[in-house]
Amino acid sequence: MRLGALARGRLSSQISLIRSLHRQSGDLESLRKWLAQQHTHVDPQTFYRLLHTCGRLKALIEGKRLHALIREMGLDSDTIMANRILNMYGKCHSVPDARDVFDRILNGNEVSWTSMVAIYAKHDLSTEAFDVFQRMQVAPLLCPNEVTFISVLIACNHASFFTECNLIFTLIVVHEYECDPSFLNALVTAYTKCESIKDAHEVFGRMTVKNVVSWTTMIKAFSELDDGKALEIFAQMIVEGVEANRVTYVTLLSVFSNSRSLKEAKRFHVVIIETDGIRDVVLGSALVVTYGQCGTADEAFRVFNLLPQHNLITWNGMISVFAHSGLRIQAFQHFEKMQQQEGIEPDSVSITTILSQCTSFDYLIEGRIVHNCGVQLGIDSNEAVGCALVEMYGKCGNLTEAYTLFNRLEKQNVLLWSFLIVSHVKAGHMQEVLMLYCQMQVEVVLPTEVTFSSLLSEVEERPLSMWRFGSFT
Repeated sequence: MRLGALARGRLSSQISLIRSLHRQSGDLESLRKWLAQQHTHVDPQTFYRLLHTCGRLKALIEGKRLHALIREMGLDSDTIMANRILNMYGKCHSVPDARDVFDRILNGNEVSWTSMVAIYAKHDLSTEAFDVFQRMQVAPLLCPNEVTFISVLIACNHASFFTECNLIFTLIVVHEYECDPSFLNALVTAYTKCESIKDAHEVFGRMTVKNVVSWTTMIKAFSELDDGKALEIFAQMIVEGVEANRVTYVTLLSVFSNSRSLKEAKRFHVVIIETDGIRDVVLGSALVVTYGQCGTADEAFRVFNLLPQHNLITWNGMISVFAHSGLRIQAFQHFEKMQQQEGIEPDSVSITTILSQCTSFDYLIEGRIVHNCGVQLGIDSNEAVGCALVEMYGKCGNLTEAYTLFNRLEKQNVLLWSFLIVSHVKAGHMQEVLMLYCQMQVEVVLPTEVTFSSLLSEVEERPLSMWRFGSFT
C-alpha cells in the first residue's frame, strides 16, 4: 500500500510537471527538473508531451537527454515514438540528428518519410528533400499524402527546380488533388520561386475557388516583377469580394516600397487606419519601412511612435530607415533605446545596419562598441555580421583588425576580397595588396570587373611616392 501510494504520488507529481510545461510557454526549468529525476518507468504519452515541449522550446540539449532516456528504456524502436523524436529534432533545427533517427526507423510509415521531406524543405536542403521524396515513391506500401506533396513543393524554391515542380504537379493530378485550394496555392508559390510566373498565373486561373491565400500568393508573385499587375490583381480581389488579411496588406506595402510610390503608400495607410490595422505591430512595422523606402523618414517615425508596442522587427525597421536616410545619429540613438528602454536584444540585422553607419575613423569607437555587443550576444560569428565587421574596420582605417576578422570567416566572397584589397590600396599598402591578390588566386576566387576597376581607379589617384611596403602585423 505504501509503495502504491508512493507510486501514485510520483505519478501525480509527474502529471503536475507535464501540465506545467504546457501551461507555461518557455518553461525550461520544469523540463530540466523532470529530467533531473530518476525514472524507471514512463508512460509513452508523457514522452510524447515532453518531446513536443522540447521542439516548441527549441531545447536541443534537453531533447537529446530525453532521446537518450527513451533509448535506455527501449522505446525508440516504436515507429510512433521514433516519429516524435524525428519531429523534435526538426523543430530544434538539428537536421543531422533528425536524419540519423530517420535512418534507424525499421518500419517507417508515411509520417516518417513526410517528416523527413518537410525537415529538409524547411531548412532549404531541397536536393535532399527530393531525394527522400523519390525514394518514398519506390518504397513498398508507401504513398505520398497531402502533407508530403505540400512539403516537397516548399523545396521548389529556385529556378533550378522547375523540372521537379512540373513533375510534382503531374503527380498531384494523378492523385486527384488538383482541385484542392491548398495544393494549388502551394503550386503557385512553387512556380513563383522557380521564376515561372506564367505557370503560376496559369495555375491561379484554373482555380474554381480562390481564397485570400490564393490572391495574396499571386499578388506577391507579381510584386517582385510587375507592380502594376500586382495592384491590378488586388483590385480584382476586392471586386470578387475577398477580404484582405495582414499578409495581403504587408505584400502590397512591399509593392509601394519597391516602386517608391509615396502617394499610393499614403492612400493605403488610410485603408489600414480604417480597418484598425494600424494597431497591428506587423503592419505598423511594414508601414514604417515603406515610408522609409519612399524617402519620408519623418512620416515613418510618426507611425513608429503611434504603434501601441514595438518588437525587434519594428525597431530594426526604424533604425534601417534612419540609416538609409543619412540620419546616423538617430540610428545610433534608437539602437541604444531599443536595448535600454525596452530591453530588446539586437539581432544580426540590427548589428549589420548599425555597423554600416561606421564609415570613417571618427566612428571607430562606436564600431567597437557594436562589435562587442555582437560578441556578448554570440552573433559575431554570423556570416552577415562577420562581413559587416570586416567592412566597418576597413572603412574606419583599422586594416589589421579587418584582416584578422576576414581570416576567421568561413566563407569569403569576391566582394569582400575586393573590398579588402581596395581598402589597402587606399591606405597605400602595396605589399599587402599584392599578398591579398595572390591569396585570392590560391583560394580560387576569381576577381570581377568591379575588383579591377576599383583597384585601377585607386592606383591612378596615388603617385608612387605614396606607396609604402610593409607586412601584416
